Amino acid sequence: MVQDVITRWNSAYKMLDRAVYLHKAIDAFIDSEDMDRFKLSKKEWDQAEYLLDVLMPFMKCSIRLEQTRRPGIEKVFWVYENLFNELDRVSTILDRRENRDVTWVEELKPALNALAEKLRKYYKATEGPYVYPNGVIFQPRGKLVLFEQQSWDKEDIERYSNACRGRYISQYESVADHPIVRTQPSCK
Repeated sequence: MVQDVITRWNSAYKMLDRAVYLHKAIDAFIDSEDMDRFKLSKKEWDQAEYLLDVLMPFMKCSIRLEQTRRPGIEKVFWVYENLFNELDRVSTILDRRENRDVTWVEELKPALNALAEKLRKYYKATEGPYVYPNGVIFQPRGKLVLFEQQSWDKEDIERYSNACRGRYISQYESVADHPIVRTQPSCK
């Protein structure tokens, strides 16, 4: 079995994936050891399988951000956008009429709300003056594309864009006006 590690977003997915894969073996072991109190019901196994769908985007984003071959600060807003979109997708699915009869759907909603709240808490840390938005804006292929999606307010787009432009003008543009004097190293 794979254990969940609280500091790794992808570990809960890996733990559940392994458990679902070993479902029959786990049930057989529990039956053979007379540990019925640990046996999961069909409803609980169904919930575990559904949670794999919920946690898959978190696992993929976690792996994407863990890559160390090159810096990835420009990916942070994209990751958050993807994760919030996935939570919206899951909530929409759970709210469908045909899913209202599934008893465990209501049990899952508080967990999804807690997950969204935790994600918002981490997202709030990106409100710093410029690192994350500049990472997105200066990314050659993306520029302001992320900010033009439906989930972004026009005021936020203008705020990030204007702040980035202002920092560039005040801190970098004037440097370009002054020629860089290069000296040849002396060889003795």
